[in-house]
Amino acid sequence: MRKQTKRTSMIAATLIGAMMALPMAASAVVIDLAGYVDPVSATITPGPGSQSTITNLRYHLDLGAMSGGDISLIQFEFEEDIFDLSGIGNPALISTNLPGWTGSSQSGGGLTLLSFTASTTPLTPGNRFSFTLDNVLIVNAALTSPNLWDEGQIWGQSFAALGFSGQGIHFNGGSTAPVPEPGTWLLMGTGLLGLAMWRRHHRTA
Repeated sequence: MRKQTKRTSMIAATLIGAMMALPMAASAVVIDLAGYVDPVSATITPGPGSQSTITNLRYHLDLGAMSGGDISLIQFEFEEDIFDLSGIGNPALISTNLPGWTGSSQSGGGLTLLSFTASTTPLTPGNRFSFTLDNVLIVNAALTSPNLWDEGQIWGQSFAALGFSGQGIHFNGGSTAPVPEPGTWLLMGTGLLGLAMWRRHHRTA
């Protein structure tokens, strides 16, 4: 409950200025937004103490559908009892797959919000927003214990997005899920193929 209250207060304090600056949408807005983190492709180097260093830690945000606008502000939440982002350097220099996005960070209440704002190329339906972090410190215990994460699962992190359009401002939040590693997809595909062959065999028998 305490962490949930901190998260809600942190996001609200960060976004309230933008929400007050624009008129509210007159109609309901549908947003199909999915956030992912890819620790499988990252390199985790154990440290001498209770933390490890992560490089090539990738985050993705897929916008499947959105009525009435596009996404121009994205925020990912990092719990400071799990992550230390002090080594990532200037957030404004973090590269993204979409041009014209600028990064920034804000800390408070035990959380670090990493925000990205679009100046030229917003996130539109059917597209993906991605960025990669290096030199991230993570508590080793968090790599095996979902109880340490606010979202209740390993690598489950809150994210939020704002969409600006002629209709006003639209808000959506969610929780990231780990991207399945290629081996998992291969096993899943093999299992589905085997099931299909079994069904075909019994159908013709």
